[in-house]
Amino acid sequence: GARPYLVFPSGRPRWLVPVGIRFRRAARHLFRPQTTAGFLYRWAMSLGLHPGRRVWLDGGPLRALEDKLVALLDVPDVVLAIGTGTPGAYRKDTLQVMTAGGRVIAYAKIADQPLAREALANEARMLSRAGAMLGEGAVPAPLGSFQVGGIGVLVISAGPRKAGPRRLGVAHKDFLDRLHLASAARAPFVESALCRRLADGAANKALAKPWRQRCAKGLDRLKADFGGVAIPLVMAHGDFVPWNTARGRDGLYVYDWENAATGMTPLYDAFHFEALPAALAGRAHRPDESRFGLWLAELWPQGAGRLQSLYLAYLLDMSLYYARAGVAAPDVGERRVESWFAARLDAVLEK
Repeated sequence: GARPYLVFPSGRPRWLVPVGIRFRRAARHLFRPQTTAGFLYRWAMSLGLHPGRRVWLDGGPLRALEDKLVALLDVPDVVLAIGTGTPGAYRKDTLQVMTAGGRVIAYAKIADQPLAREALANEARMLSRAGAMLGEGAVPAPLGSFQVGGIGVLVISAGPRKAGPRRLGVAHKDFLDRLHLASAARAPFVESALCRRLADGAANKALAKPWRQRCAKGLDRLKADFGGVAIPLVMAHGDFVPWNTARGRDGLYVYDWENAATGMTPLYDAFHFEALPAALAGRAHRPDESRFGLWLAELWPQGAGRLQSLYLAYLLDMSLYYARAGVAAPDVGERRVESWFAARLDAVLEK
């Protein structure tokens, strides 16, 4: 009952593709590169110029997954390509669900680590809320969930394939403005979900002492900066980056809502769109004050002069995200990204 698959790259598997050129071509959408070398590799893989390495996968677990998906999606049969997630506490695997002809009809996400399972459950909730606010032309639709071997699986609609713009621009601003207007609720910062999350981080004894000290210092500064001012607290996507966007029929289409949260500060997602690629590349980053200042004036006219405080709130939250992952999975994960956020945070706190 074993199944033949091709592994890419050969030495460090990240994608497993059923044998057949039509499946290769369809599975290229699992791979969302951000470098010229990555785009060339994907092109060679999809055309069969890169042979990959043939392996045999156990047919039993695959058949169990396929049977569940066939029943949920009400189709005669499915074929699965597999993308393995980045190692770490939040790791998830993604299945591209295809017909026998290679047409992509859905995606399924699998998570078996505690933090990853929490994130997947959160995505199901947040997709429903975001879809109600923005419409299904902007976000995937949750199609259902089930368990196989005690592991949870979330199934979502496929969505468009054309990659979104890589530079923060009009399409991103339009999307984030719509999300802001649909979700904004004014309240003092100290009553926000973000403030509570940062307070939990400052008190989390599992984190290293330097992280708790950063968090406590930053939180004190935010409380002083914002005081009792009512802030438009909004839903944030939480991982708004170029590779999680596509060009939809009516504008930007955004995937991967597992880190989404309500009660967040304005411009959180805009900061992240530029900061995380900079962290991965090891580049310096700070938001352009004139461009982001004008944007903030549109969203929150009373927020003039508070751009750096909003950026500090973002840096604190993302730093805690990576610090928490480092505690849960100390031997794997993006430790260089954690260090990058720590350095940016220290620089802001020293001013």
